[in-house]
Amino acid sequence: MEQIGFFPHEKASIHACKSTSKWLKSYMVSVLNWPTLSPNFHPIENAWVILTSSVYQNSKLYSSVEELKWAIEDARLKVKPEHMCYLRKTMYFNQFNLKKQ
Repeated sequence: MEQIGFFPHEKASIHACKSTSKWLKSYMVSVLNWPTLSPNFHPIENAWVILTSSVYQNSKLYSSVEELKWAIEDARLKVKPEHMCYLRKTMYFNQFNLKKQ
């Protein structure tokens, strides 16, 4: 059987359980040891920081859930697509360097 890809494998319990390991092995998926909670490998973590910083800028507090939702949407619209592309590219670059090690 031909190898179909690789799986980023951090130490999360769902990734480390025997049934997951058995499935990965049966489908010949290579396991790539993945740093846990590393924002350089998880662009969404950096995206949350960007949104949170904007939403709570100047220690802003919100009086309702609706007001908070609007602030989140406003912050999301202010994130430049180029910035998200950059986060994605750095993730691929870091994956490549990790695979070389």
